[in-house]
Amino acid sequence: YTNGLQAAWLSKPRHDLPKWLTDFSSPPIYSLLFPTGNFDRKSHRTGIAIGHAIFTPDDTATTAYLPNDRPYAAWLHMTFSLQSVRSSSITGEAWQDQWKLDLGVV
Repeated sequence: YTNGLQAAWLSKPRHDLPKWLTDFSSPPIYSLLFPTGNFDRKSHRTGIAIGHAIFTPDDTATTAYLPNDRPYAAWLHMTFSLQSVRSSSITGEAWQDQWKLDLGVV
């Protein structure tokens, strides 16, 4: 790893998201994993980020292939995120789930 930077923004808790987006944060698998728990979605947040990462090999002087060294590489990306907080009406425990979509160029 040589260099990297990311700038991100996260919204305040929102209650005005479209239904399809709030439904996405509650996939049907949850009812299989937690059949006895009633989970209430308390809030959602949306976010966006842009960043990059640059990688260089340890030996930068050689032009030969080094099988155990990292090659020159870079990654520029944009991330869209959805966070939701849910709590159990039975136990009172709370969880935060995060769904991310990364789009980028290597």
